[in-house]
Amino acid sequence: MSQQGGVGRVYALSDLHADFPQNQEWLAGSALHAPGGHRDDALVVAGDVSDDLQRLDETLRLLAHTFGHVFFVPGNHELWLRCAGANPAYTSLDKFHDVLSVCAAAGVHTEPQRVCGVDIVPLFSWYDVPPSQHTLFFPDDKMNNTEEIWTDTHLCKWPATLAKHERAAYFVALNQERCSRQYEGPVVSFSHFFPSIAVREAHRHTVIERWERMKLLQPAIAASNLKPPNFTLVAGTSLLEANIRGLRSTVHVIGHSHRNLDVMLTGVRYVNRPLGYPSEREKGFVDPVTLVPLL
Repeated sequence: MSQQGGVGRVYALSDLHADFPQNQEWLAGSALHAPGGHRDDALVVAGDVSDDLQRLDETLRLLAHTFGHVFFVPGNHELWLRCAGANPAYTSLDKFHDVLSVCAAAGVHTEPQRVCGVDIVPLFSWYDVPPSQHTLFFPDDKMNNTEEIWTDTHLCKWPATLAKHERAAYFVALNQERCSRQYEGPVVSFSHFFPSIAVREAHRHTVIERWERMKLLQPAIAASNLKPPNFTLVAGTSLLEANIRGLRSTVHVIGHSHRNLDVMLTGVRYVNRPLGYPSEREKGFVDPVTLVPLL
C-alpha cells in the first residue's frame, strides 16, 4: 500500500463484470498497468464486479496488487443469489456482508480513507421503485417499464422483514456515521446507484441520443421495434443526494448504467466510467475505457 495522504492520483471505474472472459483479459492486460505503475494511486470501483464471491475476490486482489489503494461498494450484481437453494435462509443482505468481508480480506477499502490528498467516501445504496417518493423512475411508453425484465427481481432474495420500499433506506442509513464525520477535503464520494433526478436526466438524454444513433447505424435495431428496458425504474434513490450534499463532495462517482457520464450539476461533478459488457463496447453503447485521473 502507498503512504496515506500521498501525492498519487485518483481514478474511477465501474461495472467491470469480470465474469466475461473479454473483461478478464482487459483487467489482466496492459490497460491498467502504466509505465510508472499505480502504486501511489487510488482506484474507486463503483460496484458490479461479479456475483461470484471467488471471482470478486480474485479481481479485487488483482486491482489491489496494481493500485496503492482500491475502494469498492457492492452493486446489484454482487447481491445476486444464483444458488439460493443451497441455503434457503441465506439472503441478499447476508451476501452484502459477505462481500464486505471479501473486500477486507483483499485489502480493499469499504470505509472512508484519506489518500492521495483527498478524502474518499464509499456510500452504500440500493434503488427505490414506485410508489416511493424517492424513486428516480421516469415512465416512458417507448420503453419497457416493468420490473420483471430486470434480473434483480429474480436473483435477489430479501429478508421478510425488509420490504421493497424499505431497501434503499436501509442501505443509505448505513452511511449515517461516515457522513457525519469531518473531512479535510476535497471529498470524492461514490455509490453504485444514482443519487438524484438531475443525474438521472443527464443520463437519460445521453442514452436516448445514443440509442437513436445506433438505430441509424444499425437498421436491424430500428426494424426490430424493440423497447429498451427503462433503466430509470432501477436507477437509484434521491435519498443519496443528502449524503453527497452533507459531505460537500467535489466529485461523486456512480456506476450501474453502463453508460459514460461526466457532468457538473449544482457544484458537484458526477462521473461514470464503466467497462460494461463486451457486446455493449462492440455496439458503441459504451466508450472505450481510458484511465483518466479524477483530480
